[in-house]
Amino acid sequence: MIEQHAFSIILISCAISMFLFGWYSLKRPPKYRESYKGFTKSKYEDRSKAHWDFSHKYGGKLYLKLASILLVFGIIGLFVGIEFKLGFVLAIIVLGVGITIIRIKIENALINKFGK
Repeated sequence: MIEQHAFSIILISCAISMFLFGWYSLKRPPKYRESYKGFTKSKYEDRSKAHWDFSHKYGGKLYLKLASILLVFGIIGLFVGIEFKLGFVLAIIVLGVGITIIRIKIENALINKFGK
């Protein structure tokens, strides 16, 4: 029974962690130049404190949006019977695409706001 819900389990647990990640990034972003704590990992975020703050606030909002999308997909997956292997692969693809889109959006927003 639980093997049928691998897709949902992965997405719902990742949605919870993304929500906490996004909320933490909005409320308590890491200090400037602590790159090991940086959440967004953009090549433009290290240029100044304004870049850093903007990327983490914007990234936090995007992580909250991704969490809600993952939660919706996870709940839908509870009602659709997906095999374990297929569900696992689909969940990883959805997560990878979501995080890649977030990184691209953050870099584009930094370029649009501050220029290259």
